[in-house]
Parts: sequence; C-alpha cells; structure tokens
Amino acid sequence: MSNKITANCPHCNYEISINESEKKCFCQGCEKKLEIKNGMAVPFSDEMDKYKKSLKTWKITSLALVIIQLLCFIVLLCLDNLSALCLFVGIAFTLFGPIAIALTEPDGSNIKNSNLSKPKRAATWLKFAVFFLAIIAVAFLIYGMKSA
Repeated sequence: MSNKITANCPHCNYEISINESEKKCFCQGCEKKLEIKNGMAVPFSDEMDKYKKSLKTWKITSLALVIIQLLCFIVLLCLDNLSALCLFVGIAFTLFGPIAIALTEPDGSNIKNSNLSKPKRAATWLKFAVFFLAIIAVAFLIYGMKSA
C-alpha cells in the first residue's frame, strides 16, 4: 500500500489526494493535467519536449543548409567553368543561410522552470556567417589555384 499525499491544484486550488508514487494526474476540479514534483502539484508541461524536438529539427535543418552550400561549391570546383546556377545558389546560401538559421533558432526561455535563456540570434548569425564565408573563400581559393 503506497502513501497518499495531498496537494492543491495550481489552476483552481482544488485539493487533490494521490498516491505518492504517481508522477502525473488530472485535477478533478478543472480537469487539467498535472505533474507531481516534490510532493506538489504543478502544471504539466510538455513544452520542454516540444522545445527539444524543435531544437533538434533546427540543428538538422541548419546542417542541411551548410551541406547544400558546400555541395554547390564542390560541384563548382569539379566543373571546368563556373556554373551560374551553382554559383548563384552557393552565394544565396552564403548570404541568406545564416540569417534564416539565426531567425529560426528555437526559443525556450518562456518555458517555466527551464532555466533556458533567450537565443543569442546575433551570435548565431555571426557564427554561421563566418562558417559560410569560410566555405566560399576556400572554394574560390581552390578554384583560383585550379584555374592557374
């Protein structure tokens, strides 16, 4: 037999009696989902899970942008003449890729009790801009050496 604890719903202050071993429950007063933490009922938050999923998706998308830009310049290096399409796509990714990456970085700072800070979008943009510019600089350096 497990011990019962009593807690109040943070939404409606309804008194809830649950088994000590339970991690989640529903308030019978307002029917909201609650979590039990340290013997207290707190609002259930799957926001952290959503944030983690969006962060993972953002990282994969950011990596995909870098790979696409890199592939464009690899194709350019393999061709004897500059392909206008690859050059256009590569430069477009160099200019707009870091902006898109920085603007879409997930923000978890509004999740209660998460201790997450707001994303530093300027720092993210700068990091990716330097990375993208380094790729284009190396590609043109190799292309110049190949042409000479």
